[in-house]
Amino acid sequence: MQQRRKLGRLRVQAHLQTQSVDSHDLALIPEPSEVKVHSEEEPLKLARHGRVQVEASNQQDKDALVEHVLKRAKVEVGQGSDLPKIKLSLNDKAQLPGRRDEAYNLQVSGKAKHVLIEAATNHGLFNGMMTLRQLLREEGEHVNIPSVSISDGPAKEWRGLMLDVSRHFFAAKDVKKLLYTMAIFKMNRFHWHLTDDQGWRVPIERFPKLTEVGAWRKGTQRGHNQWSHDYQRYGGHYSKEEVLDVVRYAKSLHIEVIPETDLPGHSKSAIASYPELGNQEFVRRERPEVETQFGAFKWTMTPSDFTNRFITDVVSEVSSLVESRYYHVGGDEVPMDQWQQSPQVQSFVAGHLPGVSVRTLPGYFHEVALEQVKKEGRRGIVWDEALSAGRKLPPGSIAMLWRSWEGIGYLSSLARSQGASVVMCPQDRTYLDAWQDTAHDKFDAIGGYTPLEKTYQLSLEGFGADVLGGQAQLWSEYIAGGLPNLEYMAWPRGIAMAELTWSDHRRPAYPVFHKKLEARKRDLDELGVNYHPL
Repeated sequence: MQQRRKLGRLRVQAHLQTQSVDSHDLALIPEPSEVKVHSEEEPLKLARHGRVQVEASNQQDKDALVEHVLKRAKVEVGQGSDLPKIKLSLNDKAQLPGRRDEAYNLQVSGKAKHVLIEAATNHGLFNGMMTLRQLLREEGEHVNIPSVSISDGPAKEWRGLMLDVSRHFFAAKDVKKLLYTMAIFKMNRFHWHLTDDQGWRVPIERFPKLTEVGAWRKGTQRGHNQWSHDYQRYGGHYSKEEVLDVVRYAKSLHIEVIPETDLPGHSKSAIASYPELGNQEFVRRERPEVETQFGAFKWTMTPSDFTNRFITDVVSEVSSLVESRYYHVGGDEVPMDQWQQSPQVQSFVAGHLPGVSVRTLPGYFHEVALEQVKKEGRRGIVWDEALSAGRKLPPGSIAMLWRSWEGIGYLSSLARSQGASVVMCPQDRTYLDAWQDTAHDKFDAIGGYTPLEKTYQLSLEGFGADVLGGQAQLWSEYIAGGLPNLEYMAWPRGIAMAELTWSDHRRPAYPVFHKKLEARKRDLDELGVNYHPL
């Protein structure tokens, strides 16, 4: 009897050593699709300041491994048959889960002293490297990597973060640090909100006053009182070289940059630079300047041949700077007041724009911009107001659904009816300028309450619409404290967005995710990220 019990225990132990388990103990974020932990094997041990063999089909992938994994492990590339080996294999016939263009297989064997990352694309290999990076465990003079087999791929293609650099400006080096933190959690879309009422941040050769005038305001609203200002000149803009550098850096991290130049509302900085863009009765009377307050304002572009040339030239020049498959033309919070009160606008519409009314002018401006976007070979993106602007969106358009109070189901149905894909950006869960705690003891916020768990619970249900994924928004009216303030608002809520868009329905329960975050704090600490306490 005792012998049979002993044999039974041995069989159970053998089963537990080889069965498929989840990755919770590994604390991997995002959660991989499939994980097997080979607990019968010792971990792969890499001596600090030691060497490993690296086999890769191209220098780009090898350099990425060195930069993002080996440097962290303090291990160098070397030669020798007795050294541990890391192989990066591009295999277009590999069996991969999820979205194939970003999926990967990862195998680590301590017994064989071998690591294999297999993928069909360079992006897939990079994602495997980010998982390998998270598997590194410091043990004295060694870095241990548990023996595992992982097969992984994302549920959604759009795992994004938006940064508003108009209300407060963030230098290229700060943007690049934000990008790197995104990359280690496999986020892959960076939406760069480059223009708004409070400042124009991207250079346009044909319209130099946009940065000479439009990038600078006479002061900034203090706190939440629109009548309180600091009266200190504020602003800044990127050079072309800085824009190109950020885009190159993002590309090296397999993050696609999506530029946004907002129109026809949120355009006061452009109108201050080139008054011809504004509705002339109001321009002559009020002489608009770059906005110093926060909010949505009455200023809109006027319909004219000059405005159309401006729009197409801006889209063309920004597209030449920002390599991307996408271009965001804005379209949110467009007031009708000036158009309705302008005889000049009404006369132009009646005489030059058949089939257009003042009510459908926003849709007309979207058409002008999106037509140029199409000529640039890109997919156009709009905020969800454009779905009801009176003009049908062109085929292939993408709508970012943000007005949660309208009902995401309703907005999704509008998108579906126009054949538009959607990205989930509801204000009540993804706007990271809201408070994330009840203490309110560090940095300001626009208001509201969006704690980590609320962001994590975002649904990607599209009600029949094609859902590309989700995106978190960093509107910067109240992110006035530079990079430390920006990081405090972005993380860890941005990591929740990374997890839920990668995993969707298979995301772990929130307590499990939170426990994994506690373990992953070391990644943020190593990077010097000023994240909100968990």
